[in-house]
Amino acid sequence: MNKSKRSLLKHGSKTEEWFFREVNLAHMRHYGYPLFTETDYQVPVDRCILDAQYKDEKVKINYELDGPLHFTLKGMEYDQKRDAYIKRQEYRVLRVPYFLMYEPEWRSYVGDMVVYLTKLIKEQNE
Repeated sequence: MNKSKRSLLKHGSKTEEWFFREVNLAHMRHYGYPLFTETDYQVPVDRCILDAQYKDEKVKINYELDGPLHFTLKGMEYDQKRDAYIKRQEYRVLRVPYFLMYEPEWRSYVGDMVVYLTKLIKEQNE
């Protein structure tokens, strides 16, 4: 594996960094505390690297921001196998398409995602 690929796996892309920062800001606005901490980004889980995770005693959610390669046939086939593997690790997988960020209303989408994610967490903890 080359150095830039290792670095990307360890740190994620600038787009992922920006997106998850926006998710955290939206969560702060709605609920008063961040959803993710620094240790929740680019998390190794066995043989996979999760873009971001939310994890507590009862809930494990893998939050993925999918770039263009995820929408190719090869990418979709790979994601299907990877998601099945992650689900066997007791994670729920939520995928967000990268092009959502190019929509004029993207901030309201992020707010909706935060509300939905928080609802999932609460339901699982009941």
